[in-house]
Amino acid sequence: MQNDFLNQYKNVNEKITVPDRLKEDTIRLMKMKENKPAKKYGTYVFAAAVAAVIAVYGIVSLQVRQGARKDITICDALDENSVKEQIELSNGSLEFKKLAGEFSSPGLNLGVMDGQKVLVNETDYFAYLGKNPLPSYIPEGMTKQETEGQMLTRKEDGSYLEDLFSIRYEGSNDSFLEILLSADSIPEEELSEDLTGSFVNDIEIKTAYYGAESEQTVFLAYFRSEGVGYRVKSRGISQEEFVLTLLSVINE
Repeated sequence: MQNDFLNQYKNVNEKITVPDRLKEDTIRLMKMKENKPAKKYGTYVFAAAVAAVIAVYGIVSLQVRQGARKDITICDALDENSVKEQIELSNGSLEFKKLAGEFSSPGLNLGVMDGQKVLVNETDYFAYLGKNPLPSYIPEGMTKQETEGQMLTRKEDGSYLEDLFSIRYEGSNDSFLEILLSADSIPEEELSEDLTGSFVNDIEIKTAYYGAESEQTVFLAYFRSEGVGYRVKSRGISQEEFVLTLLSVINE
């Protein structure tokens, strides 16, 4: 355990870049105090400078994960072969509820189908949302599935009836990441009513999972960010990859 702890510090230290100005100021202050050649203090200068960087940025106890923005941190050490029900983050936490059975998506309740059926492509839908809602982080090996568009019913005022739009990424061994979007509400929000909400950057996120084996685990998340509702679903990716995907959406 001690070796693991030391290795974590080593990994953090390797990512530290000490600004030249900080080194110069440290040398100057040490020379003023001791009035001795600065060469003797090479090691101490670097150590002091590193300590100053650590004090400013507070990175000793947190690990920044590659693929997400630098201010997003997962405090827990996540194991690819297991699932944690509580994950602490630098800006909140996530609580994953284990669900029994298998995931089942309800049928759409479209009500009165007044309007015109139109084929909406990704560009037009993103313009309708007023933003690109996709995560900036996608698990390695996942390929975005291109389509000609999806059929939506457009009302006379230009809005859509049940404006759900699906984006899908696929990887090897039947792994996938699916993002269901809506400008109206959180997609399939009724499925998440029994889930406990957690808060990250003041955004409520409800998360859950099916299955015990990592390769077959299905992760789910429901939340709303900057006016767009999300239901994110995955299979065959690690819990850490799933969390990083969520964080890259809400921290953009």
